[in-house]
Amino acid sequence: MNAQIAVWRKSFQLTYDNAEALKWFAFACMVVDHVNTVFYGRTLAWAIPVGRLAMPIFAFLIARHLVRAGRRH
Repeated sequence: MNAQIAVWRKSFQLTYDNAEALKWFAFACMVVDHVNTVFYGRTLAWAIPVGRLAMPIFAFLIARHLVRAGRRH
């Protein structure tokens, strides 16, 4: 069982490049949400759930950064 957990953890490591890609994806989601709000008056129904993805992704990345910063000291 422990070997399976070790393999699972190793396969889901978040590298710097993956985190950077997630930041850009979250940024794009945020831009879609703001464009929908400012220019379309929130009438694009598909853009609302896309925009809602930005905050959880940013929160996850900030929390990951804070945890990693605590390990270095």
